[in-house]
Amino acid sequence: MKKYNLLFLLLFISNLVWVQNPLINSRYKQNTFSVAVLKDIPYSLQVMGVGGLNPSEADIDIDDLIMDIYAPFSDTLTKKPVVLCFHGGGFIRGSYENDDVQWMCDSLAKKGYLAASVQYRLGLNVTDSKSPLRALYRAIQDTRSAVRFMKAEATYFGIDTNQIYLLGVSAGGLASLHNLYMDLPSEIPSDTEPYTYLFQNVPSLGPLDTGQYLGFDGKANAALSMWGAILDTGFISPLDQQSTMLIHGYDDNTVPIGYGGAFYNIAPFPNTYGSESIHVRKTNLSLSSSTYFVPDEGHSFYG
Repeated sequence: MKKYNLLFLLLFISNLVWVQNPLINSRYKQNTFSVAVLKDIPYSLQVMGVGGLNPSEADIDIDDLIMDIYAPFSDTLTKKPVVLCFHGGGFIRGSYENDDVQWMCDSLAKKGYLAASVQYRLGLNVTDSKSPLRALYRAIQDTRSAVRFMKAEATYFGIDTNQIYLLGVSAGGLASLHNLYMDLPSEIPSDTEPYTYLFQNVPSLGPLDTGQYLGFDGKANAALSMWGAILDTGFISPLDQQSTMLIHGYDDNTVPIGYGGAFYNIAPFPNTYGSESIHVRKTNLSLSSSTYFVPDEGHSFYG
């Protein structure tokens, strides 16, 4: 199924590019370029993370975040659309070096996009009820940092800042969708605030935008989500005009396509609204929403 997912991705993003500039639509349909890979490019410096399975939210690590950038080699276009790819792994595992996101970035760059496989912060304590939402929130912050970085370095990398798109797989899909729809202070979970856990002080995670390039907006122009979800469809307002492509299997028990609990309803993960719920909400608001929903398929059905 993997090749079909990429086909839908390319059709979706090519349509967005065509809306911006119909004269260059044919550029993105064929493998035209060889690919140059820029490894381990820092995009967010000295961020606060925890890392791994069962870390204490009070046990803080400070580190830089990096991305691998896949560029069409010898491309002279000075304003290219960008696709930022975020891997899956339940906010516990996975890597920007996962085969699937690397493969997608390589395929996109061959067709003329600038693509990047983005590292984001992992870490979740399954015994702490606040930790799952904090893990999601950190990832949302990192998607915004990656978007701001691309806007700040647009001239250097040859980027069209009006065409910065997110592609998220599973946990990366949750982070990408929240990039578009969690944009008000009132929508930020209270679990991100300071608290005490096992006699340890847990710090606040701060606002949605932290770190560098704060003069730039961290919201992307559109998102493609594979097996993603959001905490509340009420986050989606009539003002949210960004397009989405939602890919999901109807038999997904890891991230349900409708409303439900992740990982077969196992605590401590909160219930979420999956792709079908998002599509219904957007349709009711007359917002752009493309879907690829597959019967008898579960989670990550491309393997």
